[in-house]
Amino acid sequence: MMYKTLSLRNSLVLSLSLQLSFMSVGFAETKGICSSSAKPEASWNLSSKNLQKFANGIYRSENYLYYLVTTVLAKGNLFNDGPGGGGKTFATTLFFQAEINMLFTEAAKMPLAEQIKKAKEINTFLSELQSFVKEQRQNKTWDNPEYKQTIDQMARFFELQMHENMSEEPIFGTLNPFKLVSKDSEIHYDLSKALINAKNIFVILDEIDKASPAVQMVLLSILNEREALRGSDVIKLMVDTVVSTSNTSMAQLIAQAKPYEIGGRMALLDRFNTKFFTMNRGVDSKDITDYIDALDFADRELQNSVLNIRGIRPLLDKVRIPEEMIAPMTEIILQMDSLNTSKLNAAIERFNEGITNYTAFHPANTGSNRVNVNAWNYFRAAFISRQILSGISFDAIRFDMKPHDLVDLVPFLLHGSQAKIIEKINTSYKEVDVSIIDLIETKTVDNDFIEREQRRLTEKGEEFDPEAYQLGDLAIYKAYYNPMTNTLFFRSPVNENEIITFVYDRANKELFTGKDKALDFTIVNMRSKQEKLEIRGIDESSVSDPFTKVKLENRNTVLSSLISFFTSLREEYSSNKELKGETEQDRKNREMFPKDIEEQIERIEADYKDEVFELEYTVEPYLKQMTDMLVQTPASEMQLKEISEAHERFIEKLNQSIKDLRGKTLNYEVKSPYLEKEEYFKEQAKQLSNELEEAYRSGSKEQKEAAAIRSVRAYFEEMSFKYIGADSNIESLMKGFLSGLNVLMYGPPGSAKTKMARTMIDSLLEVMNEEQMLDLVMELGELYHNLRKQGVDLAAFEKQFHPMSTEMDIFGISDIGALQRNEVKMIRDKSIVAKRFLFALLDEFEKAPVSLRTAMLSVLNERIAKDTGQPEKVNIYTIILITNSTPGEFIQAFDKSEFEKAYPVLSRIHQSTYVFNKLSNENTQELIRRMVYGFDMKIHNKLPLYQIKSLIEKYDYKELIGIEPVLVTVENSFMKEMFNGEGRFKAQLTDFLNGGRKSFYYPTAGYDLRRIASVFRKELVPAILMRRILRGESPESLADKELIEFHFEDLIAFMEIYTTSNPIFKFEAKYDNDGIIKYEVQDLTQAYGTSFMERLNSREAEALYNIKYEMDFMAKQMSNHVREYLKNKISLIHEYPDFFPDLFASLKDRIAFLKKFGLTMEQILDTYGTEGGDLYLELQKESEGN
Repeated sequence: MMYKTLSLRNSLVLSLSLQLSFMSVGFAETKGICSSSAKPEASWNLSSKNLQKFANGIYRSENYLYYLVTTVLAKGNLFNDGPGGGGKTFATTLFFQAEINMLFTEAAKMPLAEQIKKAKEINTFLSELQSFVKEQRQNKTWDNPEYKQTIDQMARFFELQMHENMSEEPIFGTLNPFKLVSKDSEIHYDLSKALINAKNIFVILDEIDKASPAVQMVLLSILNEREALRGSDVIKLMVDTVVSTSNTSMAQLIAQAKPYEIGGRMALLDRFNTKFFTMNRGVDSKDITDYIDALDFADRELQNSVLNIRGIRPLLDKVRIPEEMIAPMTEIILQMDSLNTSKLNAAIERFNEGITNYTAFHPANTGSNRVNVNAWNYFRAAFISRQILSGISFDAIRFDMKPHDLVDLVPFLLHGSQAKIIEKINTSYKEVDVSIIDLIETKTVDNDFIEREQRRLTEKGEEFDPEAYQLGDLAIYKAYYNPMTNTLFFRSPVNENEIITFVYDRANKELFTGKDKALDFTIVNMRSKQEKLEIRGIDESSVSDPFTKVKLENRNTVLSSLISFFTSLREEYSSNKELKGETEQDRKNREMFPKDIEEQIERIEADYKDEVFELEYTVEPYLKQMTDMLVQTPASEMQLKEISEAHERFIEKLNQSIKDLRGKTLNYEVKSPYLEKEEYFKEQAKQLSNELEEAYRSGSKEQKEAAAIRSVRAYFEEMSFKYIGADSNIESLMKGFLSGLNVLMYGPPGSAKTKMARTMIDSLLEVMNEEQMLDLVMELGELYHNLRKQGVDLAAFEKQFHPMSTEMDIFGISDIGALQRNEVKMIRDKSIVAKRFLFALLDEFEKAPVSLRTAMLSVLNERIAKDTGQPEKVNIYTIILITNSTPGEFIQAFDKSEFEKAYPVLSRIHQSTYVFNKLSNENTQELIRRMVYGFDMKIHNKLPLYQIKSLIEKYDYKELIGIEPVLVTVENSFMKEMFNGEGRFKAQLTDFLNGGRKSFYYPTAGYDLRRIASVFRKELVPAILMRRILRGESPESLADKELIEFHFEDLIAFMEIYTTSNPIFKFEAKYDNDGIIKYEVQDLTQAYGTSFMERLNSREAEALYNIKYEMDFMAKQMSNHVREYLKNKISLIHEYPDFFPDLFASLKDRIAFLKKFGLTMEQILDTYGTEGGDLYLELQKESEGN
C-alpha cells in the first residue's frame, strides 16, 4: 500500500507540474485568476459549440443561459429565485465549472475533440488528487507544504450554502487565535476557505434568503465594489461573477425584514442587475419527459465541458450604438421604472393599511443611479450574448446595433423566466405567399422523436399520421425570412401546427438531438436530385413553436442561395416534361410552378434590396402556460403574473421604439462629447496645482488662501459635473469636512453615497500627504502636523456595519499576549483610535447593534474613546455616517421602550444631506450617454480645503450687527414647531408609539443645548464661508480683507444647518414687494418633470416632502424675524451704507425703508450723498420734490 501511495503521489505531483505550470506560487494572490490567453475568436468558437450542449442538457435553459452569459460578460451579479427543486444551483454550478475548466487547459488552441479529452483528463486528475490529499490527511502523512499548495493554487468557484445561524467566517475567514496570543499579538485571518480568498473568481451564494440580515449586509460591498470591508481593512477581491439563489421571491425576502431592515434588503437586491425566476415543474407530462431527457444528456456531456465566456469580453468594446438609439433606450428604461414604482407604491400603501406584509412586490430593476450606470454594459453584453447563443460564426458577429436590438435590454430590465421574448412572425417576417415544392429528406430517422410526437398529438386529441415522418415525403411549405435577424422559417400550409424545427449550422454540418443522433435536412431539386440548399442543424422538435425555424448566419448567403435554388427550379420545370412516377397532384403543381417561381424570385430580390425592415416582438406562449397550468404556490403565481405584466409593457414600448426609429439615418461616428470637458478639467487642475505649489513655496498667507479658494471652487465644479444632480450633497460634505464635525448622508440604495464620500476623502488625503503641503496640515493642528513630519501618512477609517458588528470592529481587541504578561493593552492599530486616521466613514450605520451605536456616542461628540475605562483621544477630524434609512426609520431600529437611546445619536449630526438614487429624465439620458461614450469619473482637481480655515477668524457677525439673537429666536420658534404642540413630528411619533403608524418623520436637527452650542461655536461660520466660496465670490474679496463683512444671504447657511440639503428643494434669497430681503424655498420638481416624481416610491416622496415642510417653516420664520430685526437697526442701516449690501433690492428701496421709519431726506442725504455726485443730485432732487 505504501509503495502504491508514494507512486501515486509522485505521478500526481509530476502531472500537476506539467499541466498547471502556468500557475506560480503567488499567482492567485498577486495577479488573480485570469482567463486563458486565447484570442476572442478561439474563445467564441469553443464557447459557441459548448453552449449549445448546455441548452440541450439543462431543461428549458435557453433564456437562463441568455441571462447568465450576459451577467458573466458584464462581470455582474445575478439573482435566481423560484421555488425549491427547480435546478437553480445545478445549472449555475455546471456553467461555472466549465469556465473553471478553461483555466486548466489551453483548450482554445486545440481542436474540439482534443479539448474535451483534455478537460476530462484534468477533471479526473483533480478528483484523484483530492482523494489522495484526503487519504494523506487521514493517515497523518500530510507533512509537505508543497502538496497543500497543489489544492490552494487552483482557481475555483466558491459555493456557499447559507442559513440563519451562519456567521461572518465563511465570508471573511477565521481569526487565528494562535497568532493572537503570540509574542507579536498579530491579528491574522485564515482565508483558505473564505469567500474573499483571491482564487475565488466565481461565487454561488445558495439560499441567500435564509442568511441572517447581518451576513446579507456584509455582502453589500463585495457585490458592489468587489471589496470586503473587514474592520478597517479594505480588501480587494478577484471575484468575477456572483450568482445568488433564493427559494423566496424578492418581495418575500423584503417581507422577512423588520421595518428598519427593509432599506438593507433593498440595497442587497439593488446590487443584482439581472434577476431570473426558475419554476420547479413542467407545464405538462411532455415537459417533464423532456426534463428527464435533458438530465441524461447533462450527465453524459456537461460534467467535463469547457467554456471561456470571459475570453470574449474584449468584443464588448467593439459594440457601437448609434446616437439616435440612446434616447429610445433611455425612454424604455424610464417607462419600466414608472411601472415598477407605481406597483411598488401600491404595495407599500397596502402594507401601511395593514393589508399585506411589506411588501407584496419588488421590481426586477429599481431604476436607481447605481443600476442605470450599468445599463450600457449589460445592454452590449446581452447583444453579444444573444449572438453567441444563436450559434453564428465569429466572422458573422454584428457590432453595430440596430433598432431591433433594443430587445437586448431584456436581461437588464426584466425578471427573466423560462419563457423568452421572441420575434413576431406574422408582422416581422416577409411571407413568401406562393407554395414551394421541395423534398425534406432525413438521412437518419429519430424513432424516439416520432414516438414522442405520437404521444403529444394523442394527448391533445389530434390525429397522428406516421407516414408524415417517413423518408422522401413530398411536402409543400411556406417560407418566411427576416433579413434583420438572418432567420428563415418554414411552415406547412397544410398543417400550420406541424412541428419540424431545426437550426442551421454551417460550421459543423451536423445536428444533435437529445439522443445524440444526427439529423440532416436538405432541400433538393426534384428532377435532378442535386442539392441546391443544404440545411443542417439542431432538432428542437420538442419546442411548441407553430413553425419550422432555421437561423442563418449570413443574410447575403441565404438570399443568394434561395434565388439560385428557385432559378434552378424554374429552369428544370419550365420544360413541362412529365416526371417518372408523377401523380395527378404532382402534375398540377408542376404546371403552376414556373409562374410561382417568377413571383418568388421577384419577392426575394426585393427583400434583398430592402434596407428598412420592420420587426416586432412578443412573449413566448410558454409564459402563459406556466402561469395558467403549473402547480404552484400563491407567491409563485403572483411572481409569474408580475413577470408577465412587465414583459407585456416592455414589448409594447419596445415595438413602438423600433417603429419610431424606422427610416432614420443611424450615426455611429459621433465623437465623444466629453473629451473636451475632460481636457478642460485636466488643464484646469494642472494650472491650479502649479499656482498652489508656487504659493506654498514663496507666497504670502493671502496668496495661499486665494490659491486654495480657486482650487476648492474648481474641485466643486468638477465633482458637480461628474456626480450629476448632487451639488447640494457635495456642498454639505465640504461644509462637514471644513468644520470637522459629523455629516449624515441618507437616501435609498444606489445613490452613490459611499462613492461620493470616498472620492472626497481620497482627494483630501492626497493633498494632506503631499510633502510640499506639509504646512497646510498645520491648519488642522499640531498633532496632525507632527504625524506628517514623522512620515506617517494620514488615512481614513472605514467600517460597514451590520447587526453582528461588535466593539472590536471599532475600538480594537484586547492584547491576549500582553495579558499573559499581566499587562492590560488594546490592539488599536486598525481601530478608529489609531493615530493615523484623520477621517471616519461609517457605512450602513443604522444596521449596527443598538449597544454599539451607544458606545460610539463619545467618539461622535468629544472624539474620545471610552471603551476601557481609560478615556483615549481619537484623532478623527470628520465623521461621515451613511445610511439607507431616514432619521425616523433609524429610530425605529430601537425598541419603543428604548426610544430615548436613539435621540443622542441623531443630536450629534451636524450636516444632513438626502441623496437621491434617481435623476430627472433628461439627466438619466445624460448618465447613460456618458457610459456609452466612455466617461472618466476620476477627479483631477485638488482639494486644499483646510487652507481656507484661516478665513474663519476674519468673519464676525456677532458684536457689530447683533444678528445672533435673531438666529436664537428663529431656532427656538423652529424647535417648538418641530417637537411641541401640534408639530408634525410629535403627532406622527405619538401615533407610531401607539401602534398607529408604520413610519414617522423625525426633524433634521437636535433640540438640546449641546446642539445649539455646536451650531454657534463650530458650524455656522465655516458653513457661511463655504457657501460664499462655492457661489462665486472672488478669492481676493475673501483672502485680501482683514474683515469679511456679513451678508444677509449668509443666513441661508444657518437655515441649511437645521434642515436637510437635497437636490429638489433649495433656499434662496429674494426681495419682497417693498424691496426688502426675504427667504423662500425654491421648488425644482417642475424642472425635474412630473415623470420623475412618478418614479419616486412613496417612501422617498414622503421623506422629501417632510424635508420641504421643515424648510418652508424655517424660511418663513427667518423672513419674519429679519424684518423685526431691521426695525431695531434703523440707525445702523442709516449710518453704515456699506453694511448689508444685499439687504435691499436697490438703493431706492433702502431709502424708502429709512423714510418709512421716520428719517428725513436731509438726514439720508447727509449720509448717502456726496456733494456734486450723481447720487447726491438725484437725492437732492427727490428731497426738493418732497
